[in-house]
Amino acid sequence: MLHFAAVKGDVSTVYDILRMKLIHPNQKDKNGNTPLISLMIASAKGNVQCVKKLLGYKADPNQRYNDGRTALMLAVCSIEDESTLENVVDILIKHEADVNLTDNGGRSALLLALDIGNVQCVKKLLGYKADPNQRENDGLTALMFAVRFIKDESTLENVVDILIKHKTDVNLTDNRGRSALQFASARRNVRILTKLLDNRADIVYRDDEG
Repeated sequence: MLHFAAVKGDVSTVYDILRMKLIHPNQKDKNGNTPLISLMIASAKGNVQCVKKLLGYKADPNQRYNDGRTALMLAVCSIEDESTLENVVDILIKHEADVNLTDNGGRSALLLALDIGNVQCVKKLLGYKADPNQRENDGLTALMFAVRFIKDESTLENVVDILIKHKTDVNLTDNRGRSALQFASARRNVRILTKLLDNRADIVYRDDEG
């Protein structure tokens, strides 16, 4: 019942169940969901008060869903309203959500925010010490991921500036030896190439294909 109430955002029922200790907030259902994760999956509602109640009763913000994603990652992927997302991120991290945990694909909340082009969320996560040099399973860092996949030019430029400001290493390479500079070159993106070169990107790097 707690899972159902969490999904519905029924704060009163969630509080009553937790207060009476009818179920532990980290108990999983048959699908492996905890109440907090159930709430994040259904987080189009983004019920901030429900999140607070669950965390107040020691729900584990770092518990993982079947794909390895935590409540923080699911919130970043699911909550569309910027203000609600910021509130939920603040609350989860205040309750010791690990901003650098990764899912089964090696993607952190930062990479997931980049994947949807949410610049404000990227800023917030970096402000909470998200590691811009952390690699996903293919070896891509946040900078490489952004240069390779963000289509909107204005968003990309903004993100690159933010990542460089937060001490991203412009010369790291992925599992095939490709750097952010090479991804920018493949896109023929002169503005990004210039930004990277101005920040000491090494032009002599070669990938595994030479």
